[in-house]
Amino acid sequence: MLPSRTPTVGSCFEYGFTLRLPAGPALERDDPLLAAFGAAVEWLQVTDDHEEALQDEAFAPGRLVRLVAEPFDPTDPDAVGVWDDDELRQAGTLPEETAAVVCAAAQAGLEHRALVLWELRSSCDDRRERIGLLVFAPALVRVENPRSSLRIQRPARPSRPRLVLVADGSGEVRWWDPSASSGPLRAGDLPLSQELRQDLDGLRDAFAQLASDDNDVRGFERVECDWERDALRAKAEALWRRARTELGRRYAVGFLGSGMRRPVWSPSELTNDDDDESPYDIPF
Repeated sequence: MLPSRTPTVGSCFEYGFTLRLPAGPALERDDPLLAAFGAAVEWLQVTDDHEEALQDEAFAPGRLVRLVAEPFDPTDPDAVGVWDDDELRQAGTLPEETAAVVCAAAQAGLEHRALVLWELRSSCDDRRERIGLLVFAPALVRVENPRSSLRIQRPARPSRPRLVLVADGSGEVRWWDPSASSGPLRAGDLPLSQELRQDLDGLRDAFAQLASDDNDVRGFERVECDWERDALRAKAEALWRRARTELGRRYAVGFLGSGMRRPVWSPSELTNDDDDESPYDIPF
Protein backbone atom coordinates (compact mmCIF):
# COMPACT_ATOMS: atom_id res chain seq x y z
CA MET A 1 0.00 0.00 0.00
CA LEU A 2 1.46 3.35 -1.00
CA PRO A 3 2.03 5.97 1.68
CA SER A 4 -0.83 8.43 2.12
CA ARG A 5 -0.28 11.93 0.78
CA THR A 6 -3.07 13.43 2.90
CA PRO A 7 -3.05 13.72 6.70
CA THR A 8 -5.75 11.72 8.46
CA VAL A 9 -7.87 13.08 11.30
CA GLY A 10 -5.46 14.43 13.90
CA SER A 11 -2.87 15.58 11.36
CA CYS A 12 -1.14 12.22 11.00
CA PHE A 13 0.14 10.41 7.92
CA GLU A 14 -0.54 6.70 7.47
CA TYR A 15 2.03 4.29 6.08
CA GLY A 16 1.96 0.53 5.87
CA PHE A 17 0.83 -2.59 4.10
CA THR A 18 -2.43 -4.25 3.18
CA LEU A 19 -3.35 -7.94 3.30
CA ARG A 20 -4.03 -9.99 0.17
CA LEU A 21 -5.15 -13.57 -0.27
CA PRO A 22 -2.60 -15.73 -2.14
CA ALA A 23 -3.09 -14.92 -5.83
CA GLY A 24 -6.36 -13.26 -4.83
CA PRO A 25 -7.94 -9.97 -3.79
CA ALA A 26 -6.89 -7.60 -1.05
CA LEU A 27 -8.60 -7.84 2.34
CA GLU A 28 -10.17 -4.87 4.07
CA ARG A 29 -9.41 -4.43 7.74
CA ASP A 30 -12.93 -5.44 8.79
CA ASP A 31 -13.28 -8.35 6.34
CA PRO A 32 -15.29 -11.13 8.07
CA LEU A 33 -12.98 -13.69 6.50
CA LEU A 34 -10.36 -12.70 9.07
CA ALA A 35 -12.66 -13.67 11.94
CA ALA A 36 -13.45 -16.96 10.16
CA PHE A 37 -9.79 -17.92 10.56
CA GLY A 38 -9.46 -16.56 14.09
CA ALA A 39 -7.56 -13.43 13.04
CA ALA A 40 -8.25 -9.73 13.64
CA VAL A 41 -6.86 -6.34 12.70
CA GLU A 42 -6.68 -4.05 15.73
CA TRP A 43 -5.27 -0.74 16.86
CA LEU A 44 -2.63 -0.98 19.56
CA GLN A 45 -3.57 0.72 22.84
CA VAL A 46 -0.68 3.00 23.81
CA THR A 47 -0.23 4.80 27.14
CA ASP A 48 2.21 7.56 28.08
CA ASP A 49 4.48 4.94 29.64
CA HIS A 50 4.90 3.17 26.29
CA GLU A 51 5.02 5.98 23.74
CA GLU A 52 8.83 6.15 23.73
CA ALA A 53 9.22 2.40 23.18
CA LEU A 54 6.75 2.69 20.28
CA GLN A 55 9.31 4.82 18.39
CA ASP A 56 11.71 1.88 18.10
CA GLU A 57 12.10 0.29 14.66
CA ALA A 58 11.02 -3.03 16.19
CA PHE A 59 7.43 -1.71 15.81
CA ALA A 60 7.73 -0.50 12.22
CA PRO A 61 5.26 -1.82 9.60
CA GLY A 62 6.20 -5.31 8.45
CA ARG A 63 7.70 -6.39 11.79
CA LEU A 64 6.49 -9.39 13.77
CA VAL A 65 5.89 -8.70 17.46
CA ARG A 66 5.17 -10.91 20.46
CA LEU A 67 1.99 -11.07 22.52
CA VAL A 68 2.74 -11.57 26.21
CA ALA A 69 0.10 -12.12 28.88
CA GLU A 70 0.11 -9.55 31.70
CA PRO A 71 -1.71 -11.55 34.42
CA PHE A 72 -0.78 -9.44 37.44
CA ASP A 73 -3.34 -6.63 37.05
CA PRO A 74 -6.38 -7.51 39.23
CA THR A 75 -8.53 -5.06 37.23
CA ASP A 76 -7.66 -6.72 33.91
CA PRO A 77 -6.42 -10.31 34.33
CA ASP A 78 -6.67 -10.97 30.57
CA ALA A 79 -4.40 -8.06 29.60
CA VAL A 80 -1.97 -8.87 26.78
CA GLY A 81 1.10 -6.74 26.16
CA VAL A 82 2.64 -6.17 22.73
CA TRP A 83 6.43 -6.55 22.90
CA ASP A 84 9.27 -6.52 20.40
CA ASP A 85 10.56 -9.86 19.19
CA ASP A 86 13.24 -9.92 21.92
CA GLU A 87 10.70 -9.00 24.63
CA LEU A 88 12.77 -5.98 25.69
CA ARG A 89 10.35 -3.15 24.85
CA GLN A 90 6.59 -2.97 25.31
CA ALA A 91 4.67 -0.68 22.96
CA GLY A 92 1.19 -1.11 24.48
CA THR A 93 -1.60 -3.62 24.98
CA LEU A 94 -4.28 -5.29 22.88
CA PRO A 95 -7.90 -4.15 23.07
CA GLU A 96 -9.85 -5.98 25.76
CA GLU A 97 -11.94 -8.26 23.51
CA THR A 98 -8.98 -9.36 21.39
CA ALA A 99 -6.85 -9.90 24.50
CA ALA A 100 -9.53 -12.20 25.95
CA VAL A 101 -9.43 -14.31 22.76
CA VAL A 102 -5.63 -14.54 22.85
CA CYS A 103 -5.66 -15.58 26.53
CA ALA A 104 -8.36 -18.21 25.96
CA ALA A 105 -6.41 -19.61 22.98
CA ALA A 106 -3.20 -19.76 25.03
CA GLN A 107 -4.99 -21.79 27.72
CA ALA A 108 -5.89 -24.31 25.00
CA GLY A 109 -2.31 -24.40 23.68
CA LEU A 110 -2.93 -22.18 20.62
CA GLU A 111 -0.26 -19.49 20.29
CA HIS A 112 -0.93 -16.08 18.72
CA ARG A 113 1.48 -13.63 17.11
CA ALA A 114 1.02 -10.17 15.66
CA LEU A 115 2.30 -8.38 12.57
CA VAL A 116 2.54 -4.58 12.39
CA LEU A 117 0.51 -3.62 9.31
CA TRP A 118 0.55 0.17 9.39
CA GLU A 119 1.48 3.19 11.44
CA LEU A 120 0.25 6.72 12.01
CA ARG A 121 2.98 9.35 12.16
CA SER A 122 2.52 12.89 13.37
CA SER A 123 2.89 15.47 10.62
CA CYS A 124 4.49 18.00 13.01
CA ASP A 125 7.39 15.95 14.41
CA ASP A 126 7.24 12.59 12.56
CA ARG A 127 6.70 10.58 15.74
CA ARG A 128 4.85 7.28 15.57
CA GLU A 129 1.49 7.85 17.28
CA ARG A 130 -0.29 4.52 16.75
CA ILE A 131 0.14 1.19 14.96
CA GLY A 132 -2.33 -1.32 13.55
CA LEU A 133 -1.74 -5.03 14.13
CA LEU A 134 -2.79 -8.25 12.45
CA VAL A 135 -3.35 -10.67 15.34
CA PHE A 136 -3.31 -14.29 14.17
CA ALA A 137 -2.56 -17.87 15.18
CA PRO A 138 0.31 -19.31 13.08
CA ALA A 139 -1.39 -22.74 13.30
CA LEU A 140 -4.39 -21.33 11.39
CA VAL A 141 -3.02 -18.47 9.30
CA ARG A 142 0.21 -18.19 7.34
CA VAL A 143 1.47 -14.71 6.56
CA GLU A 144 3.98 -14.49 3.75
CA ASN A 145 5.98 -11.55 2.53
CA PRO A 146 7.73 -12.42 -0.75
CA ARG A 147 10.17 -9.60 -0.06
CA SER A 148 10.96 -10.14 3.61
CA SER A 149 13.37 -7.20 3.67
CA LEU A 150 10.71 -4.79 2.40
CA ARG A 151 10.45 -1.65 4.48
CA ILE A 152 8.21 1.36 4.19
CA GLN A 153 9.78 4.21 2.26
CA ARG A 154 8.63 7.45 3.88
CA PRO A 155 9.30 11.06 2.94
CA ALA A 156 11.88 12.68 5.17
CA ARG A 157 10.25 15.12 7.60
CA PRO A 158 11.80 17.34 10.25
CA SER A 159 12.03 15.62 13.62
CA ARG A 160 13.59 16.43 16.96
CA PRO A 161 15.19 13.97 19.39
CA ARG A 162 13.76 14.10 22.90
CA LEU A 163 15.66 15.06 26.03
CA VAL A 164 14.49 15.16 29.64
CA LEU A 165 15.92 17.41 32.34
CA VAL A 166 15.85 15.25 35.49
CA ALA A 167 15.80 17.26 38.73
CA ASP A 168 14.09 14.83 41.08
CA GLY A 169 15.79 15.90 44.30
CA SER A 170 18.08 12.86 44.41
CA GLY A 171 21.16 15.07 44.39
CA GLU A 172 21.69 14.76 40.65
CA VAL A 173 20.57 17.13 37.91
CA ARG A 174 21.09 15.46 34.56
CA TRP A 175 19.83 15.13 31.01
CA TRP A 176 18.30 11.82 29.96
CA ASP A 177 17.20 10.25 26.70
CA PRO A 178 13.65 8.96 27.38
CA SER A 179 13.96 6.34 24.63
CA ALA A 180 16.74 4.69 26.72
CA SER A 181 18.94 4.50 23.62
CA SER A 182 21.65 6.52 25.40
CA GLY A 183 22.53 7.37 28.97
CA PRO A 184 22.75 10.62 30.91
CA LEU A 185 24.29 13.63 29.20
CA ARG A 186 26.29 16.49 30.63
CA ALA A 187 25.07 20.03 30.10
CA GLY A 188 28.38 20.70 28.36
CA ASP A 189 27.44 18.19 25.67
CA LEU A 190 24.44 20.31 24.62
CA PRO A 191 24.37 23.62 22.74
CA LEU A 192 23.44 25.67 25.81
CA SER A 193 24.52 29.17 26.70
CA GLN A 194 27.36 29.50 29.20
CA GLU A 195 25.03 31.26 31.66
CA LEU A 196 22.49 28.44 31.60
CA ARG A 197 25.22 25.82 32.03
CA GLN A 198 26.48 27.62 35.10
CA ASP A 199 22.97 27.89 36.54
CA LEU A 200 22.39 24.16 35.97
CA ASP A 201 25.69 23.35 37.68
CA GLY A 202 24.65 25.54 40.60
CA LEU A 203 21.28 23.77 40.80
CA ARG A 204 22.99 20.39 40.83
CA ASP A 205 25.31 21.46 43.65
CA ALA A 206 22.38 22.86 45.65
CA PHE A 207 20.38 19.64 45.29
CA ALA A 208 23.44 17.58 46.26
CA GLN A 209 24.03 19.72 49.36
CA LEU A 210 20.37 19.47 50.37
CA ALA A 211 20.42 15.68 49.94
CA SER A 212 23.52 15.37 52.14
CA ASP A 213 22.02 17.64 54.86
CA ASP A 214 18.60 16.01 54.84
CA ASN A 215 19.71 12.97 56.87
CA ASP A 216 20.96 15.04 59.82
CA VAL A 217 18.21 17.61 60.36
CA ARG A 218 15.47 17.41 62.98
CA GLY A 219 12.46 19.47 64.03
CA PHE A 220 12.12 22.94 62.57
CA GLU A 221 15.29 22.47 60.51
CA ARG A 222 13.44 19.78 58.51
CA VAL A 223 10.69 22.29 57.76
CA GLU A 224 13.33 24.69 56.49
CA CYS A 225 14.73 21.92 54.27
CA ASP A 226 11.27 21.41 52.82
CA TRP A 227 11.07 25.11 52.04
CA GLU A 228 14.48 25.00 50.38
CA ARG A 229 13.44 21.93 48.38
CA ASP A 230 10.36 23.76 47.11
CA ALA A 231 12.52 26.73 46.11
CA LEU A 232 14.93 24.45 44.22
CA ARG A 233 12.01 22.74 42.48
CA ALA A 234 10.75 26.13 41.30
CA LYS A 235 14.25 27.06 40.14
CA ALA A 236 14.54 23.75 38.24
CA GLU A 237 11.27 24.45 36.43
CA ALA A 238 12.48 27.95 35.51
CA LEU A 239 15.76 26.58 34.13
CA TRP A 240 13.84 23.97 32.16
CA ARG A 241 11.80 26.73 30.52
CA ARG A 242 15.01 28.51 29.57
CA ALA A 243 16.43 25.26 28.16
CA ARG A 244 13.28 24.79 26.06
CA THR A 245 13.89 28.21 24.57
CA GLU A 246 17.55 27.55 23.80
CA LEU A 247 17.18 23.96 22.57
CA GLY A 248 13.69 24.08 21.08
CA ARG A 249 14.79 24.11 17.45
CA ARG A 250 17.00 21.04 17.93
CA TYR A 251 15.34 19.04 20.72
CA ALA A 252 11.97 18.43 22.32
CA VAL A 253 12.80 19.12 25.97
CA GLY A 254 10.93 17.45 28.82
CA PHE A 255 11.09 17.83 32.59
CA LEU A 256 11.01 15.23 35.38
CA GLY A 257 10.87 16.77 38.83
CA SER A 258 10.50 15.47 42.36
CA GLY A 259 7.47 13.22 42.85
CA MET A 260 6.65 13.02 39.12
CA ARG A 261 6.02 9.62 37.58
CA ARG A 262 6.77 10.66 34.00
CA PRO A 263 8.16 13.67 32.14
CA VAL A 264 6.09 16.63 30.99
CA TRP A 265 6.74 18.33 27.68
CA SER A 266 5.12 21.74 28.06
CA PRO A 267 4.73 24.17 30.99
CA SER A 268 0.93 23.78 30.88
CA GLU A 269 1.33 20.14 31.97
CA LEU A 270 2.85 21.23 35.28
CA THR A 271 -0.51 22.59 36.44
CA ASN A 272 -1.84 20.45 39.27
CA ASP A 273 -5.58 20.91 39.75
CA ASP A 274 -5.99 18.00 42.22
CA ASP A 275 -8.28 16.27 39.72
CA ASP A 276 -8.02 12.50 40.11
CA GLU A 277 -8.84 12.12 36.42
CA SER A 278 -6.11 14.51 35.26
CA PRO A 279 -4.37 13.04 32.20
CA TYR A 280 -0.99 14.06 33.57
CA ASP A 281 -1.27 12.39 36.98
CA ILE A 282 1.58 14.40 38.51
CA PRO A 283 1.64 14.03 42.31
CA PHE A 284 3.44 17.00 43.88
